[in-house]
Amino acid sequence: MDQRTAQPDRGFTLLELVISMAILSLIVVFATGALSLGARSVAQGDSKMEGLERLRMGLSTFRAQIESQVPLRVEEEGVGMRYAFKGDAKTLEFATGYSAWGTDQGPFMVSYRVEETAAGRQALRVSESVYRTEAKREMLILEASEITFDYDQPAAADPATPWGDSWTNPDTIPARVRLHLADGKRSNVLTIPTRSQGALTPGATGTVVRDTPRRPPI
Repeated sequence: MDQRTAQPDRGFTLLELVISMAILSLIVVFATGALSLGARSVAQGDSKMEGLERLRMGLSTFRAQIESQVPLRVEEEGVGMRYAFKGDAKTLEFATGYSAWGTDQGPFMVSYRVEETAAGRQALRVSESVYRTEAKREMLILEASEITFDYDQPAAADPATPWGDSWTNPDTIPARVRLHLADGKRSNVLTIPTRSQGALTPGATGTVVRDTPRRPPI
């Protein structure tokens, strides 16, 4: 009968333990990095989707308020009766039948303005009040690198360039308004027709009658 000498169980050497721990550490680092990258990608995707949704809603609100513009006449000191529509490259004020907050009782006086943000971008904000009331509501419409307005000028000296960056005529309303948005290398222009165009005068019963025909779109 063979008798074999029992050999004691052999454990890991210190070098093997060090190598195993190093490999395990690398695996943990790579796994943590992958999880962190995935979380950042999801967060960036959510932020981008939120920005696109805000842009869509903002442009929809702006379009609806311009298209629902009403030829309301208001008293202005030093001018007399004028149409409630004036603007320049960075501000726009007019009367509309559409509320950004979904309120049914109008008309509404709205004021759009472009402001600089702390991040060096530009923000388009709107404030709104019911006609002949003081209470105002305000909200952010959208943000971009640059935001400007311009206005259809029916009496422009050069028919090829009928757009101007201001509208102050108290007796007329522009046929169209343009909103320019620039963000990085991307640039978009939104052209919106107004409901009441041309020179307007109040009718005998307080209604509004257009004196001059609308110039066809270019």
